[in-house]
Amino acid sequence: MTAAISRSLNSLAFAALAILGTAASFGLTTAPARAETVSFYEAQLVTPAEAKRTEIQNGVVWKCGEADCRGNEGKSRPEVVCARLVRKVGPLAGFSVKGEALDAEALARCNGEKATPLARR
Repeated sequence: MTAAISRSLNSLAFAALAILGTAASFGLTTAPARAETVSFYEAQLVTPAEAKRTEIQNGVVWKCGEADCRGNEGKSRPEVVCARLVRKVGPLAGFSVKGEALDAEALARCNGEKATPLARR
């Protein structure tokens, strides 16, 4: 008799663990996916903005906060997208595409600075 009770308790414990495991895995699969934290374009402003705003330029929707702007993918070259944004929000301290920052020379051109001429030998 005690063997039968022991088998019943083992079966019950196994069933309880199976139900618990199924519930846990269901909870994980129905959890909302995290939003991607990196935007296609990201720009850091030199001068903080007074308020949040949205700009739309040639298909790029910019969401600008006080210190930065983030935009979706556009069809123009990154340097062109950067220069257009500068005309709207002012000079940028940084500009990146898919997490890769423009180098100092490209950022200077984006901000409207003329490239320094190469030294002649």
